[in-house]
Amino acid sequence: MQAEIGVAAPSVRGGAASRGEADRTPPGAAIDRVAGRRSARPAGRAETDLTGLLDRVRLIGFEASEFDSLRRAIADIPNGYRQMPTMVPVGGALLPLTPPIAPKATPNWEQTYASAVYDRHGFVVPISGRRPESLAFAPVAIDPAQFVPSRVIRRPAVYGGLIYPQFGHNLLELPGRLWACPDPGDRRPVVFHQVQSPANRMDEVWPYLGPLLLAAGIGRRRIVVVRRPILCEDLLVPQPTVAISQSIRAGFHDVYRRIARRMLLPPVGAHRRIYLSRSRFRPTRPTPVNERALEARLAEALGFKVIYPEGLSVERQIAHIRNAEIVAGLDGSALHMALFARPGTMVISLATRLLVNQAVIEYAAELRGRHIDIGGVPDEPSNWRLDVEALVDRIAGLIAAG
Repeated sequence: MQAEIGVAAPSVRGGAASRGEADRTPPGAAIDRVAGRRSARPAGRAETDLTGLLDRVRLIGFEASEFDSLRRAIADIPNGYRQMPTMVPVGGALLPLTPPIAPKATPNWEQTYASAVYDRHGFVVPISGRRPESLAFAPVAIDPAQFVPSRVIRRPAVYGGLIYPQFGHNLLELPGRLWACPDPGDRRPVVFHQVQSPANRMDEVWPYLGPLLLAAGIGRRRIVVVRRPILCEDLLVPQPTVAISQSIRAGFHDVYRRIARRMLLPPVGAHRRIYLSRSRFRPTRPTPVNERALEARLAEALGFKVIYPEGLSVERQIAHIRNAEIVAGLDGSALHMALFARPGTMVISLATRLLVNQAVIEYAAELRGRHIDIGGVPDEPSNWRLDVEALVDRIAGLIAAG
């Protein structure tokens, strides 16, 4: 496998470029960030194709060094996606509580996600961990004699992994073990650990998580959350098909196809181009102060319908995604909803960083990913403004090029 660096993207300094110019700009032309402020990075970036790796994904405006970093991060993704996940039956499985949420001073947040399953002898089941970094914070072994379960599940059950307080993690990671429950007639309990966070209340996550699980075949009566130590006499532990920011395995996207196929979607307008906005939401990451100006220009110049995800049910969000031919938005969790897009959908990420997870989604879902570098979040987010006209022109060029 090899990657190619394609022709340079047009400069946006001193005015917007015309549609379709990206493919006609001479190699080596300077590329300026599409942001209304000085770039901390030098000019000379190149438009890039991940040919031979993730040939559905293109990077626009990033430095070659950033491309190389992403290429290294995703080098094994295609190989991993050809490997089937495994599962381990565990008799007398011990499920202690998840460790308390890590304080902000903790150097590594992975300890927050250090849930694990232990066998009857007290040894950790390696594939029960979220990923190796998380498992490193879990005890290698526990003393079975000191394990006092508050509940014993005697019928066969399946381990479902972690429930998170964040929408994006629940969307991208939680379905990773549900490949082991493909039969809608399955009645086995599915046992989940839950991140111990004051924000992680089931009544907060259930409005979106419940419909997703139900469409995947997991009704609420089947769900068991480890709030006190549990012993499962016969527990099946599936290997997750995703290790976030690292790898995916065969079957990763099958669960999302299953959800989209089984979920009863409400009728929504036939909007072929949608923009997923953060302007009405208070996200954990800063948002450009003039995002609404961008929304207005995208609607006026390119016919985009602006969608405010936080005001819609997950079913309605998926319906809009399924109807769209082009989905655009700032990078982050909302754009991960492209997991439900139809193959061939163009996904335009206004990227403040190179997100391995978004590239993986576009690869697995057979989408056309377009990542436009809009610059890192500034030290003073209150002054973060985009060059709206230049950015709209760049998007127009990508659409024209297909």
